[in-house]
Amino acid sequence: MIALFAIVLERYLLAKCYRRERTVHFRYYWTLIGGCWMVAVFFAIPPLFGYGLYSCDATGTVCTFLWPSLNSGAKQLGFSVPYVIVCGVLPIVGIFYYMGKAIRLEKIYYRNEQQREERRLTKCIHIICVTTLALWIPAAILAGWQWLPLLMFGYRPHVPQVLAVIAPVATEAATSVPVLCYLSADERVRASLLGRMRKQYALLHPERAKLYKRSLY
Repeated sequence: MIALFAIVLERYLLAKCYRRERTVHFRYYWTLIGGCWMVAVFFAIPPLFGYGLYSCDATGTVCTFLWPSLNSGAKQLGFSVPYVIVCGVLPIVGIFYYMGKAIRLEKIYYRNEQQREERRLTKCIHIICVTTLALWIPAAILAGWQWLPLLMFGYRPHVPQVLAVIAPVATEAATSVPVLCYLSADERVRASLLGRMRKQYALLHPERAKLYKRSLY
């Protein structure tokens, strides 16, 4: 979720600082990548010391977060509440907020062919975000199905078999969305992933090839 927010924020920063793209590259890319790693480390280490528990899901095939009850104590609740806010709520709000701002700025400032290519890439990234979030909806429903009754009533309800199977399958399928979207939506990235971009330009439309060759020099 944090990674999705980072790539949306990158598109917004490029649109906002479109006259200073080289500065943006060096100033923000390492910051965004470092921020993703810091969040990952921050929420990966506490379970090693008993703050937050992981266990098998209802199918017994996937390791998942074990949602605590009100009787679990401050150690478990103190980890799970920031986990939900920082890794769930805030990134979703940020994704849709900066997605809208990036689209609006690109419509105002992007005029030439190369900038139109950037707009296409932005649309591709937005499709990635929306599709990935849609595939995570079953997992969110499953988490709410388990955790809300656990917090309010102190018991873990029975999970429907269909939901228990669909949630982990959809979550795993979400990992293939970025590659599929890039392959289908952006010609340059598709050619680059095929390992042919710098060697020959036959995979690109002639005008696209000329544009890319000029950008290399």
